[in-house]
Order: sequence, then C-alpha cells, then structure tokens
Amino acid sequence: GHVRKIKSYEVETNFYKSIAKQFNAQGCRVPHPLLSEYERQSPGKCSATIVMEDLRERFPVRGGLTLLQAKAAASWLARMHAISWGKRLEIIEQLWPEGCYWRLDTRKDELASMHASDHSWVRRLARAAPAIADKLRSPSSPEAFCSGAGWTLVHGDFKAANMVFSTSPPQTNNDNEGGVGIFSGFCPTGSLADSSKRSGATHPGPFFAEQFAFSDEASEGDLEDGLPKCAVYDFQYCGGGFCARDLAQLVCIGLNMPGADFEAFMDAETDLLEHYHSRLCAILEWDPMSVDPEACPLTFRDLSRLYELCLLDFARFQGG
Repeated sequence: GHVRKIKSYEVETNFYKSIAKQFNAQGCRVPHPLLSEYERQSPGKCSATIVMEDLRERFPVRGGLTLLQAKAAASWLARMHAISWGKRLEIIEQLWPEGCYWRLDTRKDELASMHASDHSWVRRLARAAPAIADKLRSPSSPEAFCSGAGWTLVHGDFKAANMVFSTSPPQTNNDNEGGVGIFSGFCPTGSLADSSKRSGATHPGPFFAEQFAFSDEASEGDLEDGLPKCAVYDFQYCGGGFCARDLAQLVCIGLNMPGADFEAFMDAETDLLEHYHSRLCAILEWDPMSVDPEACPLTFRDLSRLYELCLLDFARFQGG
C-alpha cells in the first residue's frame, strides 16, 4: 500500500510535467501546471511538489451529478480517451502500465475475504475475478477483450471528487439533485447493463459527483453543446487501460437519481453510454452506425460488452 502510494505521487508529477499541456491544448481541461517535481530519496521515501492553476475561478461548481452534469463529464472523458486512442505513447512508461485505482492486483486481501463471504454471489464473483482481470490487464494478452479494442490512456479514478464544472445546467424533467448511484447500496441481482436496450449512438455519457462544480448562472462561454464545461484533476492512477473502466466507475457511484426505479436508472445509463460513444466517434471521425472495424474500430455493441465486463470488475471491488 505505501509503496503504491509513493509510486502514485511519481505518476501524477509525470502527468503534469509531460501530458497536461497537451491535454489543455486539445480542449481536455486539466489544471495548468506551474511546477512539477519528484525526487526518490530512499526506499519508501520521496519528495513530490506540484504547483498548479486554481480552477475555481473558471470552474466554480461542485456537487452531486445530475444527468446533464454526468454527460458533461462523459464528454470530457471521450476527449481524454481520444487523445491517445490507438497511439503508442512513450509517456505511458512514466505512468501506470495498468491505470486503475481498484485493479485486482492491488486487492488480493479483499479478494481472499470474498471467498469466505456468506453470500453465494460474492463467492461466485470472487472465483470469476482473475479471469475478468486477465481480460482487462493488457491489450496484447491472449485473453484481452476484442483483441485490445478500446485500450487507451485512462484517468484511473474517475469520481466526482476529482471534477469541477463551469456552470450549473438548467434542471430538466430527467435531472435530479442529490441521490445515489447504482452501487451506493450495491445490488448484486439483476442485469447491471441491458445491452438489448442499447441500439445506437446519439449522445455522450457519465461521471462522479464530488468532483464537479457549477455556478448559479451561465454565460454563453460557460456552455459547450448546451452542457457545462468540465475540468478534471487527480491523476495519481492514470495509465493504460480500457476506456470503459472510467465509464463503469462514473455510472456506478456518480450518477444521482433519487427516487428513480431500476428501469429509469437503466435508461439513464444507456443514455450516458450513447452520449460517450457519440462524442468519441465525432472526435475521432468514426461512423457510429457502422459495423465495419475500419469505419468504427469500437462499435457501440463492443463498448457495451466491454462496459459490462468492467462493471463486473468494479462490482468485485465494491463487494470486497
């Protein structure tokens, strides 16, 4: 645990030193780094200094995620993933090879406790966990999902506490204040994602509540495609990974729909996934309706399947 935390400081300083400026230049807003230094002093000890821009002036809003706020976060996520999609980034060697706060390799004690659980579904998930992790570990492993389709640079801890927004979006009948996401009470039964309901790609997707901020009134410059602008920080667990890992974390513990039944939450989940896929295709100039891998390397069907696999992996983390 301690060694991993020390490594996370090195990863974050590397991100701000080598990647942050590129993100901002391509419209993927993160704090502008003023100083980023890291020194490994001895085993188990380091000195890390990061001085960054204060985002609160342009992104003053934080709070629980409504559906519109979650879509703004998903738009940011699509842009982040698109920046490194299909590219061999040398910087990845300075980050985590597998970027994910909750990956199985760091949760062995929790997995062991799951095998002794009183709940049969937890024990079944524990038995399946290594095989699921193998499919998500590397795009080049024999077990990798869809021959590695969907592998990119991921945030690794995409929760609301790491996001801020330019303005509060207007309330709609589909938006709700407060509330909890799908894993706040953790439901082990039923389908977590109904692929049969996902038929196309028309809008972009989801994120975490404590990491966003909004102002009370919006000027034209505060909005993008009718959504508030979003900025994200905390890149301690950034690295290589399948795009749907960030999506799964966002949907599971970020989307707030108080009083909504499971069916309504499923509809919102689908809306967010379609929104993310639509934005990703627009940025990368793919045809979202095509099943030709040349025209659309990650179809919506493939994204949905990958997302469901990541949901199981996140359920393992929550169950442990």
